[in-house]
Amino acid sequence: GLIIVTNDGHYKRQLELPSSQFHRVYRARVHGKLTLYKLKALRKGITIENMRYAGMKVQMETSKSSSTNNWLRITCIEGKNRQIRKVMNHLGLNVTRLIR
Repeated sequence: GLIIVTNDGHYKRQLELPSSQFHRVYRARVHGKLTLYKLKALRKGITIENMRYAGMKVQMETSKSSSTNNWLRITCIEGKNRQIRKVMNHLGLNVTRLIR
């Protein structure tokens, strides 16, 4: 990964904005049954309470199909407040650990 250290607030804000197309990568442990339908919904994008969340690139890091705890690698561009937790909760998945 790349670490940028700056005291330039304007530059920092530009990197945070979704328009910068900066990819944010998260690892999330989710509890619940992860189905193909749910993965497709995440990749396509979801609207929750009139808020549109763009599609995310999702990769399963664990391959135990019978397990209800799965690690996901999620790449998104938006970075909205609590985006990962809200989207997963909407799909019936509880985020038990989130790492950026």
